[in-house]
Amino acid sequence: MRARILDGHGIDESKIRAGAKTAIDRAETSVEGIGPTAELKQAVERAFGEVEYPGDIGTEHLLLALAACDGASNQVLRHLGLTADAIRTEIGAARREPGGP
Repeated sequence: MRARILDGHGIDESKIRAGAKTAIDRAETSVEGIGPTAELKQAVERAFGEVEYPGDIGTEHLLLALAACDGASNQVLRHLGLTADAIRTEIGAARREPGGP
């Protein structure tokens, strides 16, 4: 579903990479100097909060969490025109479709 959400907004890998490259200048420091950033940890925790069972988590939930976090991922996605509200709406619409998740 994540790919469908991105494709529906005309966002491909090259646009995300270009946006991320621009954000590198403002990159945050990773936790304890190595490993995942605080933003990534916050996004994963937020994604788990979006589902009832951990096994239900999907890439769309991670995308939603990245769009909802404060930080570079939010800035890149917002610059590309994709907001947490838009992602949440599309997840809901997909669930209402026959054969949806």
